[in-house]
Amino acid sequence: MANTENDLAGAQREHWQGTYAAHPGMYGEQPSAPAVHAAEMFRAVSAREVLELGADHGRDALYFAREDFTVQATDFSPVGLEQLRLERTPTARGSLAASGARCSTTS
Repeated sequence: MANTENDLAGAQREHWQGTYAAHPGMYGEQPSAPAVHAAEMFRAVSAREVLELGADHGRDALYFAREDFTVQATDFSPVGLEQLRLERTPTARGSLAASGARCSTTS
């Protein structure tokens, strides 16, 4: 069973590595509609921390940080997370940390 799970994780990582390398910023720079809605809901209940699973190249994680949330972003793909790191701006009011199976950073 563990080998099958490891094989699946490896295949996912390989797929997303290739996808993000071939199409940097493929989802654009604007946050997704669900992220905008989630930020409104988080504010309504005074939530300040966000864990984003499958952060891709970070458009939603960056949005949450700009909206003053503390964000932990994760992804299978170190390539996607590196794109997120490169897009971080000092104008974000919140904080952002990105980590994956093979790479980790904290801002």
